[in-house]
Amino acid sequence: MTAIAITGMHRAGTSMVANALALGGLYIGDKAGLIPPAPDNPRGFFEHSGFVALDEDLLEACGGAWDHPPALLPQAADDPRVAGLRGRAAALVDELAIMVAWGWKDPRTSLTAHFWLDVVGDLRFVVCVRHPVEVAMSLTRRNGTSYAHGLSLWHAYYEALLGAVPPDRRIVTHYDSHFDHVDREMARLLVFAGLPAADIAVVDRDLRNHNVDTPAAAAGIDPRTVELYERLCQEAGREVAAAPAPAPARVVRAAVELVAANDLLRRRGDHIESLQRSTSELAAAVATLQAVGNEDVLRGVAARFDTLEATVDDLLHAGEIDGRPDGAMVRACRNLVRTHVPAAEEVLIVAKDDALLLDLHGRRTANFPQAADGHWPGFAPSHGVAAIANLEALRLRGSRFLLIPETARWWTAHYPELAEHLMTRYEVVADEPGVGLLVDLAGRPARPEGWPRGLAAVLRRLARSAGIEPSVLDWTSLDLGRHLPGGNVFVPPPWWGADELPYLDATIDAVVVDDPARIEEARRVSAHAVVTVAGADDRRPVEVVAVELVATGGTAPTDESVRLVVTSADPDPVWLAALRESVAGEPAVDVAVGLRWPEVAGGADVVAFVEEGVLPLPGCIHAVRTTLARFDRVAAVATKVLAADGALEGAGGMVFSDGTYAGVAAGSPDVVAPWHEYVREVSAGLGLLFVTAAALDKVGDGATRLLALAPEAGTAALWAAGLRVVYQPEAAAVRAVPAPNPRQHGPVTAAAWGPALSTRPARPDVLDEAAWRRLLAGDDVEPVREELK
Repeated sequence: MTAIAITGMHRAGTSMVANALALGGLYIGDKAGLIPPAPDNPRGFFEHSGFVALDEDLLEACGGAWDHPPALLPQAADDPRVAGLRGRAAALVDELAIMVAWGWKDPRTSLTAHFWLDVVGDLRFVVCVRHPVEVAMSLTRRNGTSYAHGLSLWHAYYEALLGAVPPDRRIVTHYDSHFDHVDREMARLLVFAGLPAADIAVVDRDLRNHNVDTPAAAAGIDPRTVELYERLCQEAGREVAAAPAPAPARVVRAAVELVAANDLLRRRGDHIESLQRSTSELAAAVATLQAVGNEDVLRGVAARFDTLEATVDDLLHAGEIDGRPDGAMVRACRNLVRTHVPAAEEVLIVAKDDALLLDLHGRRTANFPQAADGHWPGFAPSHGVAAIANLEALRLRGSRFLLIPETARWWTAHYPELAEHLMTRYEVVADEPGVGLLVDLAGRPARPEGWPRGLAAVLRRLARSAGIEPSVLDWTSLDLGRHLPGGNVFVPPPWWGADELPYLDATIDAVVVDDPARIEEARRVSAHAVVTVAGADDRRPVEVVAVELVATGGTAPTDESVRLVVTSADPDPVWLAALRESVAGEPAVDVAVGLRWPEVAGGADVVAFVEEGVLPLPGCIHAVRTTLARFDRVAAVATKVLAADGALEGAGGMVFSDGTYAGVAAGSPDVVAPWHEYVREVSAGLGLLFVTAAALDKVGDGATRLLALAPEAGTAALWAAGLRVVYQPEAAAVRAVPAPNPRQHGPVTAAAWGPALSTRPARPDVLDEAAWRRLLAGDDVEPVREELK
């Protein structure tokens, strides 16, 4: 009696081989017990549903699944994790072992081979292997799996198989052999399975969607996977093509994309060649027209050129798009970008490193959010301010558009701060249900009556007029609380009715309405303003339509003047323009470059020393003004500074008793962790430090220079004068461009801090989260907390 397990990686030809062996006499069960055909396998899977279900349960019992192999595979039939499944396995064997030659096919058996070798003592394995890139491409087409993950699964399956099954118990059959030497290959398999010789032909070339000729070592595959593939090819009797160059150490998406493009180009043949010839001809025509300066004709030819390129691109990717569950959305997103994005502009995409979404008609694309290496970081930002920081850094580096596909639309609800930032600060090019949101990061929408379009920004400006954080009555149907996290928002009790606000009489700072019929009643009860807003849902934030300052609320808000002084002598002009743009909507704020030190204040109430590459984020200057108004003797306000990838660069800073300096929470991905969110005194603030003009007058010109060039040392002059430096977490900035010479958090100027070092805490051996908690609780927090009581 012969028992055969037909296995190997998914999409490696296991169904084709199982069908052939079944026709040759291998009993795989009654037809009623087999999994029926499906669109991705129209001839059938030839899988016994009982064996597939059991393999899935074996993997689940070990904490994994077919596409996420467990860290420790089933080791034996008496493995405590799977021992309870042995009875089911024996029953399945008894069901099929009624014939001399019997077996089953399931790729998952690659991962559960140890278990089955225990259950079936004489079990033999037919190992189906296929080029790893072809498998990865096929998985992407069928399951939407990334190329990198598909290649990782390929390696895991065959590594497990070869580690579990002895060479004398297995035969390796290569997918390609069934296309170029089918008779010889079938003869090998029939002999191995103990079946009589037969003329069997089950190969259908039309069902082969991917055919890669490139050697594995040249396709950007991990060297370990290349070595494993070559070993399998040798066992299968296939020659391995030599690679022209050493393989890279990791999967390179561009190399895999090139292999896929070459494959699809070959399959589409003459059609694509014709289009490419036309494209080349048009490219030559464009060059000629550019030389002679015929702009009208040039635009027409360029449009045809772009259309032809898009047609070729669509053909290249048609198979992958149509095979994805979200294929219709992907195709619509591609059309959206082609229609609205000029060819030279870069598009940020919430794509999770999805290769197909990132390949959009030749446009330059990049992930959003983006880690330091330019790829998707593998997780979503911890807070909306982190996402805004990452976006502004990427915008400064040249990204012009942001695309949020429908599958990532949840971002606009999960990060209300980011949604308001996008929809009220920039121009929305397209917002199509089922497709996605496309935003032009260079556009600036008009503002109603000079007020911001974002509700949070309007309330910040009203807060400066009221002198306090305004109480907001949400008299709308929009659930404003979720759009203003942390805001002082409440709603009328349901028994008050729809048209009146009893018991209130000029006692509410701001009333927000979305029904014009309610404006008159809102005026009666508002102390400062009535704000009219328009729609909000999971796809769009609240948008301010009009702001009316009521009679009892006095005049429009006025503010202390703030001057942002650039500390670099020769700042980058692109960053400088972005800095001016970031504060353009702020009243009484200007940017100064190249001032002499005695003229730094220049009549301003507050001076902000800003290092090159740093940009204040929305609400930063308002938070600083509020802090200066609330606390006595505060001479300076240090801001939270985020890195370009959205992680914290620092949440204030501290000088220790040995004269060294360190930033708090540097590198933390959680930008609103409670232990660095409260207001507290600090020793300095790097990147962006706000100092009152009165404090600069008190400490003199020398200290002013030091504050600009080395704030961790210059702050000592403020401390020595009895003044205070306060860290305000609501005042945030992003270091959008890394400093050319990063500041080392080392010793501060000993002479400046010498008199105060005896009052400073000792530096712990390790500055981890626990150490910072102890330091903050015992050193800088208590004075400010007392004042807040």
